[in-house]
Amino acid sequence: MAQPMQLNRKTWTAVFIAAALLLAGPFFLLTRYVASTMQEGGQQIVHPVVDNIVMLRDGSTMLVEKKSKLGRILDSLRRDVADKHVLEIDDSAFLPGTTTVTRAGLGHEIQLARLLKAYPDVSTIILFSRDHGVAPTLQLEHLRAESIQAQLLKLGVDADRLAVGPEAFEAGHRPADEPGLKIVLTNASG
Repeated sequence: MAQPMQLNRKTWTAVFIAAALLLAGPFFLLTRYVASTMQEGGQQIVHPVVDNIVMLRDGSTMLVEKKSKLGRILDSLRRDVADKHVLEIDDSAFLPGTTTVTRAGLGHEIQLARLLKAYPDVSTIILFSRDHGVAPTLQLEHLRAESIQAQLLKLGVDADRLAVGPEAFEAGHRPADEPGLKIVLTNASG
């Protein structure tokens, strides 16, 4: 039988150094990559969900596209500017010909309720058009406005901050060109 070969001290040292280099190489490259990435620090990584989280006055948060109408309204409210804002609710917020709110419409109602609860100085009037060119539309629009008001009350908005009324028009105004409801938010605190 062959006798097992014994390695001398130089051989063991060489084997140890080779193993250390094999293990250290990837680690060294990884640390250089991380260091170079951290030095570029001027770049801000945009995360669409995190960047659209808005903190309300009461400390709660809400997911809102910052460039949307609601995002601009929240920005104005955070700056405590006395102002009026109009949110338009089109027919897609309801099932056709009904007062039944769609899933998207309910989402908007929930966001509006959270906004109103967080900003107690904001009052709201839900306006429905007297005439969109079709006579039965007046009754449906009025019922839809009352439906939104009822949902906001159910979601905890104070009744004294909500009103429903017909939209007033100036001479020459063509309401048939603007279907849907309008929600006017008035910030009295500024």
